[in-house]
Amino acid sequence: MGGKVIFTEKPRDSIENIFDRTNEINTIKKVMDTGDWLAILGPRMIGKTSLAKAILNEYKKDYNTLYIDLTGIKNSGDAVNRIFNNVPKNLIDKFKDNFEILGINIMGNSIKFNRKVNNTGIMESLFKLLSKKKTMIVLDEFQELSFGINHFINMLHNIMMENHNIIFIFTGSSIGLMKTLLEQEGKNPLAGRNPVRVVLEPWDRQTAFDYLKSGLTNCNANISEIEINEAINEIGTIAGWLNFYGKRRCIYDHNSALNESIEEAVKVAKYELANIINKSRWKRKALKMMAFGSSYSEILKETKVSTSTLSNFLHKMEKLYLIKNDNRTYYITDNIYRKAIK
Repeated sequence: MGGKVIFTEKPRDSIENIFDRTNEINTIKKVMDTGDWLAILGPRMIGKTSLAKAILNEYKKDYNTLYIDLTGIKNSGDAVNRIFNNVPKNLIDKFKDNFEILGINIMGNSIKFNRKVNNTGIMESLFKLLSKKKTMIVLDEFQELSFGINHFINMLHNIMMENHNIIFIFTGSSIGLMKTLLEQEGKNPLAGRNPVRVVLEPWDRQTAFDYLKSGLTNCNANISEIEINEAINEIGTIAGWLNFYGKRRCIYDHNSALNESIEEAVKVAKYELANIINKSRWKRKALKMMAFGSSYSEILKETKVSTSTLSNFLHKMEKLYLIKNDNRTYYITDNIYRKAIK
């Protein structure tokens, strides 16, 4: 599925421009038509944001739509501000009196709390106001909302129990926190309305080849099949990394485009890995071993940590879609992350 491939740094915002996700899109449409909530999962740079934004645009005639990027969120107050800053101005104006009752003063493009308020309560009140009309909300990179997750789930539970006019679409590259959302147990789990999961997998080699060939043909790049295959060998089959290369190859020669795109992608991967390792020498050693593929016993011997410590770390890496376990041999799945580690 998808029209002409155009390489761009911006997420795609229409279904017609989503390349080869026909099965996933058909599933999502069925979910949206039943009013269920949705979780789009997958590795970093796989295309979750593009798919979520495309779905919003597909349904904007029937819904108020709201896209909220939670990347880099620091606390619940930050989350409230991020949400308010993404609510369309016409809706802000419409509910201005309601906001003032809640203790929120709207001043141009900023908000001010004029009394002590509960941030989660404010978010719940806002979402309930928005749900007076059919509303579809994307919470992108939901795993960033690691603080107060149980309070947030209770808020979602309350919204779910009180109205069916609002649909949430969650995206995340960490299935750990998504698991918390999807499989919450306790007083107020999302019983009966757990988000339906759609997992985006890396493309197979032929699809990745077709993607690059289509985009490079569209920008009139003079490229050979040998060069496309070399790009896939070096970069892998994740859409975002291939887009890095394609955008540059439309301008530069193959070698320049490949080297520059790998350099840029590795920078992104290194930043992510630095947050995971957090200056831990044994974690760095474990990741280097998995860049080549190593057994559990080999990693345990070299890192000299306890079995529970290592098992917890490996489990976390699997939840982040960074490693796979093949008969107790662990290896990094993504070419770019493997280059960053090496």
